[in-house]
Amino acid sequence: MIAQSFDAFLFDLDGVVYVGEQALTGAPEALKKLRQMNKIIRFVTNNPCTTREKVKEKLARLNIEANVDEVVTASSATAEYLFKKNITNAYILGDEHLKSECERYDIIHTESCAEAVVVGWDGKVTFNEIATVSRLIRNGAYFIATNEDKTFPMPDGPAPATGTIVRAIETASEKRAIIIGKPYAAMFQTAMNGIHKHQKAIMIGDTPTTDILGAHQFGIPAILIGNESNDFQNVQDILEKPDVTIPNLTELFNASINMI
Repeated sequence: MIAQSFDAFLFDLDGVVYVGEQALTGAPEALKKLRQMNKIIRFVTNNPCTTREKVKEKLARLNIEANVDEVVTASSATAEYLFKKNITNAYILGDEHLKSECERYDIIHTESCAEAVVVGWDGKVTFNEIATVSRLIRNGAYFIATNEDKTFPMPDGPAPATGTIVRAIETASEKRAIIIGKPYAAMFQTAMNGIHKHQKAIMIGDTPTTDILGAHQFGIPAILIGNESNDFQNVQDILEKPDVTIPNLTELFNASINMI
């Protein structure tokens, strides 16, 4: 079974562990069983509108154990990336969650001496702010974004997400952003902290273009939570094709994978 074949499990959250405030079928039980097997667990989300503490609290409400150090958000991974690059002054175009994660690393929000522009979700972004950060980028500031998701689901249909802001700034500055979140490597590097090279890791997600593609680009196998009847013959990138598809996390203890 899959659970016995790997040492570390990287879980996307929305659509894998829960939807909204509801745990998905078998998720709490599966995660508890993995812990009993002494497996390494990481929760990896592109959601920049939260903190690791809030994710931990939400999981606890769903009867799922988690430690803050096991949680990686797009914002926390971005803050760690800035720290590793020795960036201490940045213009942060994002909400309080991104700013809070940056403050953990003593990164100061400033315009006058910004070494980098950091873009996350900001539902109140203005044209003047886009003009300001574009000028900073043109003048040499690094251009870093938490993620490039173009939309997120809402009851009345898709709504603009962080990627929409990123594209506007790329157009105005004529520079491409360094993206931290899935499917890019920085997110996976943060998630793999504390996991040794000899330990086998696998990603479990519900989105081929972020979870599956990102894992394969990073060099680890990936499981898709979804319908096995999905046709992946027409995917533009073969790396988006999952190694195995399962309907829910319970199947980690029933299904097998041919990677090993």
